[in-house]
Amino acid sequence: MWTDIYAPVWRPVNTEAGPLKTVVFEVDEASRQFAGFLPLPEAAQYIASAIGKFGPCRDYLHQTAASLHEIGVRDDEIESLCALVRGLS
Repeated sequence: MWTDIYAPVWRPVNTEAGPLKTVVFEVDEASRQFAGFLPLPEAAQYIASAIGKFGPCRDYLHQTAASLHEIGVRDDEIESLCALVRGLS
């Protein structure tokens, strides 16, 4: 990651094939980039309008959801955010 907001960490993940050890990127809450824990509608407002060095934040969100779907993972919070962001776009 090119900023200090995320740190790669090894974490166990349960899958249909059994437990796997995976690398996840955890948010560093001490980072100046950490926005805090926002209510989903407020987070959706930021995501719908934010554009960074690598493109719109909404694209990253939707690509993340699609990638999770491809491997059979459904995340209720990400799904809710996607729906809210689509409603704002």
